[in-house]
Amino acid sequence: MSEPTATNATDFSALDDAPLSTNAFTRFRSSNFFLSFTIGLAVFVDLLCYGIIMPLTPFIVEKLGLKSTANGALIACYAVGLLVASPIAGIISDKLANRRIPMIIGLVALLLSMVLFMEAMDHFWVLLLSRFAAGLAGGTTIT
Repeated sequence: MSEPTATNATDFSALDDAPLSTNAFTRFRSSNFFLSFTIGLAVFVDLLCYGIIMPLTPFIVEKLGLKSTANGALIACYAVGLLVASPIAGIISDKLANRRIPMIIGLVALLLSMVLFMEAMDHFWVLLLSRFAAGLAGGTTIT
């Protein structure tokens, strides 16, 4: 058996070299494992919301009495929002010292856009707006 190295993501012994003024929780929060887990969780939540909505859109469009091109418009609105938000959020997060703020803002915006989508099943333009907002939120979350 080989000895664990400091580069192992589950080995927290390298955190013992941190200054004594920080507590164990602060050192754990700064570890590569915690950062990777947090980012992975944010991407998972974003893709889960996308994966829940997309299979339902054909039924929603049919209920509204629209053609299948309306389903394509719902999908395209998400993609356009993602395309618009990703570079802008990337520039903003590069300028901020704390990259958590854009990610948290993106997750809250994703929650709000999902609530808007659920509440606006009778108005197609609001569905389009909510999908665009979800794309903006997704672009902010994963940047």
